[in-house]
Amino acid sequence: MTRTSLGMLIAGAICVSSAHADFSCGGPLTDEQVRGLEVMFKPAYSPALTKIGSTVANGNFSKRLTPAQVTSLTVDKPLVAATSVLNASQATFLKNALNDNATKSVPGWFSTFVGAFVPQAWVGITADVMIQLLNAQGDAGRLSLANIAGTVAPGGNVSVFERVSKDKSGAQKFIWAYSHTASLNGKPTTVLLFACAADVVVVH
Repeated sequence: MTRTSLGMLIAGAICVSSAHADFSCGGPLTDEQVRGLEVMFKPAYSPALTKIGSTVANGNFSKRLTPAQVTSLTVDKPLVAATSVLNASQATFLKNALNDNATKSVPGWFSTFVGAFVPQAWVGITADVMIQLLNAQGDAGRLSLANIAGTVAPGGNVSVFERVSKDKSGAQKFIWAYSHTASLNGKPTTVLLFACAADVVVVH
């Protein structure tokens, strides 16, 4: 399920001197479908990665952050970067995107409300594990995208979360992750749809 995505909304090309410029993503959605999620937010969400040089490759992108931004994002509980209540057209887009990947599955967690919910399993994990989490089971088990599509309706929630954390090698990573929360069998349930991690370049 883990894959590399180059179709994200990227900040304009800015030359930066850095040996760290890598990012990776995991999840069942296509680049086009992720971009469809991003424009559901007002304003549209972007991880705002910076491209180094002229070659378009996953090794040429990183997240530029000031020391203050690194400090504010270095938290155990991922921060809500953007959240949106689905309208009719957004619900239709998301339902179609999930049905297009109907045979795939993602982990789900029982939530206390339909909104921007952070499951306990997301708290304090490393950048590597956040992406690997897409292959794991939540306390609601693994849910097929076909079943999740059946929960999508106006009033549901999509959210994106951000955090800075180290990976297993100790490198700082900027993490962003997309979720959907809706009522499944009468219980609010949050699913992780896509997650990414990029190298952090600290700028002063």
